[in-house]
Amino acid sequence: ALGTERLDIVHLHQWHYRWTHELEWLEALAGLKSEGKIGLIAVSGQDHEHDALLELVSRGLVDGVQIIVNLFESRPMNSLLPRAAECGVGVIARCVLDSGGLTGELTDAAFEERPFLKHAPATDYRRRVAALARQFVPAAAASMADLAIRFILSDPAVSSITLGLGSPREVDAAIAAIEAGPLPVDAVTAIRRDHVWTKNFYEALV
Repeated sequence: ALGTERLDIVHLHQWHYRWTHELEWLEALAGLKSEGKIGLIAVSGQDHEHDALLELVSRGLVDGVQIIVNLFESRPMNSLLPRAAECGVGVIARCVLDSGGLTGELTDAAFEERPFLKHAPATDYRRRVAALARQFVPAAAASMADLAIRFILSDPAVSSITLGLGSPREVDAAIAAIEAGPLPVDAVTAIRRDHVWTKNFYEALV
């Protein structure tokens, strides 16, 4: 149906932990991989359940994972990311800008328009973003978006990041952040220590 002999990667989105113990899916994909019809197998973590992928990664069942990781959600850097690096598993970081919230530029109306932010306590969200800005902009980064992107790129286990960019200006700013490279080590340490916010606005969508 796709008109091709081989898929470079098959990526299963929104992983549930119990599937680690129901391996029919893996047997089917591994068979296609051995036939040369699939190059790599990857899965996406379910919302903030990044540690649900630890066993999958440790057992070498996949070639790549995609997880939520950003300035507020740095917990994967404690467990999943180092384990992925040890096992040679690629990592795609998603929600790097947290649906635009971590740019520090969203209006109240924009919060309401975004499915993954409209359930957020906007006042608390803005307070936490302002705290990050006071501490790290411009001391460590040129802007909040610059801080958010470079924070993720500071972890060598991250292979790639996904960004939703709506204008040429935003694309140029993202390229500049990538070219600027990782944040200073002390900034990364402080963000991971002082700014973790355990939240899951996505659950309100179910």
